[in-house]
Amino acid sequence: MRTAIWMAAAICGMGLAACDDDAATADRQETPVDAAVVDMAQPEPGPEGEPEPGPEGEPAPGPEGEPEPLGVVYGCAEEGQVVGQLYTDADGGDRSRYLAEIATDDARVEAELTLLGPDGPQIFSSCDDGRFSIDGLADGAWLIVPPEDGRCSRRNCARNFAAAIQADGRAVIVTIGDSVPVIGDAPPFPARVKTLFEGVAEIEDRNIAVPGSVSPQWIPGTNYYARLDAELEDADVVVISIGGNDILGALNDPAILQDIPGAIEDTRALVVEIAGRVVDITRAIHDTNPNVDVIFALYPDYTQATGHQLWGLARNLIGPDTMREILEGALNAIPAGEAILVADMRGALLGIDLTTYLYDALHFSHPGQIAYAEEIFELLGGVLIGENPLGEMAHSPLGTERSYGFGAE
Repeated sequence: MRTAIWMAAAICGMGLAACDDDAATADRQETPVDAAVVDMAQPEPGPEGEPEPGPEGEPAPGPEGEPEPLGVVYGCAEEGQVVGQLYTDADGGDRSRYLAEIATDDARVEAELTLLGPDGPQIFSSCDDGRFSIDGLADGAWLIVPPEDGRCSRRNCARNFAAAIQADGRAVIVTIGDSVPVIGDAPPFPARVKTLFEGVAEIEDRNIAVPGSVSPQWIPGTNYYARLDAELEDADVVVISIGGNDILGALNDPAILQDIPGAIEDTRALVVEIAGRVVDITRAIHDTNPNVDVIFALYPDYTQATGHQLWGLARNLIGPDTMREILEGALNAIPAGEAILVADMRGALLGIDLTTYLYDALHFSHPGQIAYAEEIFELLGGVLIGENPLGEMAHSPLGTERSYGFGAE
């Protein structure tokens, strides 16, 4: 979100046009159902404590007599390579995975999940307390598929993407909106999402975002929406990044400094309008193709870039929590029943100094592009074990906490 840059610009005596002006682009994370799907029991030790080779089809002992692991094991442990819990979201307050909490009155859910990996799908169940754990995953990318039924209150159940991968081993991800998915250190984050899924899925990246565009230009009936509509027949995921230019355009007036509280309230109202347009776009997408996961990429709190002159001044002017609260307002404005997933960059980067994450005042450097890619990878169910293909600034393991909350329909 770019809410406060007009204030800082006015202080610096600068005149901003649009956030995606070409000139601005020049710079620069008990057992389950009786037995695990794959038995992890080790062979009995032979004479003098040396392990015997297992029966035919099981691996022989590894180096220094240590038996090789026999595969993936599922359980109810609180520790493991991947852990999680299924529960009901009684109060409906879990608007993203960063605004989620398992409360004492939330019922636990027993249900089937699926793990997709190099050897195909493996089905397992959560325990009677809703918990599950997974161990024995080899290095590489994996995909956790949430239960088939129930409204996902954390907005992190990418069921259509998972169905496409299960059916064909491939998926099409279309990205629309403003310059955030296009400008900054290359490659942009949609291409990096593709890289993260290598080994478990073949991703086709179709990035049709338009620098400088505002949310009304992407609503159904517009030329930009027509570009999206042409991609929908075989799309599996649509990522939406819009709203920042709307806010900057509305607040690009130094005179607003005379009534900062009023400007902040106007911004809150505008954020609700933007969220409404995201809902309209999503409904139109599903009218054409109901088997598409729609992701709304919520901006980070730019005022956390305290080492950046403009954002540091803006933070001092409007306060350290104002931008975060405005962004949370966007989440609150999306009705609970809408089939919209949220890549909550506000939550993903909360409390982090974003100075090194920025390519310029508005777009993202390598760390920022990686953060976006990793968040969308996890949102789509991705789990990464071992080396991260995005390089030394990237993180691994990823996707190791996979809880899902389910609200009332």
